[in-house]
Amino acid sequence: MARVVAELGRPETPQETADRKAASSAAYRGSQNFRNLIAALIVTMLIVLVIVWVVPRGTAPEIKPADPVKVAAMQTNASGQPTYAIDAPKNWWSNVAIMDSFANYSLFNASYVPTEESKLTGFVRLNDVYNADDRYAQLRVPGALPEGTETLGGREWTVFTIPDVEKAGNVTQALGTQVDDDYVLLYGKTTDELIREFATQLATTIEKETAQ
Repeated sequence: MARVVAELGRPETPQETADRKAASSAAYRGSQNFRNLIAALIVTMLIVLVIVWVVPRGTAPEIKPADPVKVAAMQTNASGQPTYAIDAPKNWWSNVAIMDSFANYSLFNASYVPTEESKLTGFVRLNDVYNADDRYAQLRVPGALPEGTETLGGREWTVFTIPDVEKAGNVTQALGTQVDDDYVLLYGKTTDELIREFATQLATTIEKETAQ
């Protein structure tokens, strides 16, 4: 017996029955799809939380201080050719001390950076370059121009100007000195005072070793 539609006061027609069932099915499917979507989102969030909780999160490896004087002494003993280096001055430390090469030159390369406690910024690099002259400075620090000389620690140093700091790799200061067949270059992003402190300390070391 056909279902009576109250608002019509008569049995519903076959078409009305089909329409009602289709609408009911569509509503059911829609509610199921929504529930499935919510369930899927909850499962995804739980998986993400588990991954974040389970996967170990390590810290970056700590950079160990380098020992420029020790590395330079080892190179001197191995090659018989003097290699010059200094310990980091107060409020600085060395993070690199290696034998290196640049533009077909062989060299000893040491890098110095300020300690965190000092609140200083910048860097200073020391290059003891074998069989080189001041042309190395202009290769290493693009755009560097020799301005004049200055005596620091009993040695004569060439003072370079840096017209374009960005082109020079953020280098603001550069000082170089010829030591027999070696060219020793100090360069970095620092102040006039600090680069001269490095040069004075290094000059004292060079004078002691060349006097032996």
